[in-house]
Amino acid sequence: MVKATHTITTATVVSIPFLIVPNDYYMLYILTAVIGTLLPDLLENFITTKHRTTTHNIIYVTFVSLVLFLFEYTFIATFFLGYILHIMLDSCSKIGVKGALYPITSKEYVFALLPYKLRYKVGGKGELFIFLIFALLMYLIHTKLG
Repeated sequence: MVKATHTITTATVVSIPFLIVPNDYYMLYILTAVIGTLLPDLLENFITTKHRTTTHNIIYVTFVSLVLFLFEYTFIATFFLGYILHIMLDSCSKIGVKGALYPITSKEYVFALLPYKLRYKVGGKGELFIFLIFALLMYLIHTKLG
């Protein structure tokens, strides 16, 4: 999934609870989640050359969240949610996520949430459709939140 689609889907999902329970700082929570959703690919550029391996697993997100806990625990939930959403969204693509069980096993295992026929092609029409649906939802949520 491209950065724009990761950003809009995560921001939309994180915005939904604020329709029920308003919060003056909801934009900071959204920003924290967006950082969490962009981080796996950004870190991957520094850590490994293989895409969707080292930074796309539960152990890594738990470690990063624990490090963040030392600084500000109130935003960990949204950061963690953004990071997990990134992995889940990538696992719905045709490529899937290859490193979901790393470092438990180095065996090439593709984690996918959907059957292959239902998965989208990165940068393709399916992803564009996902982007447009979530952009519309985001617009509707934020007109409600004011």
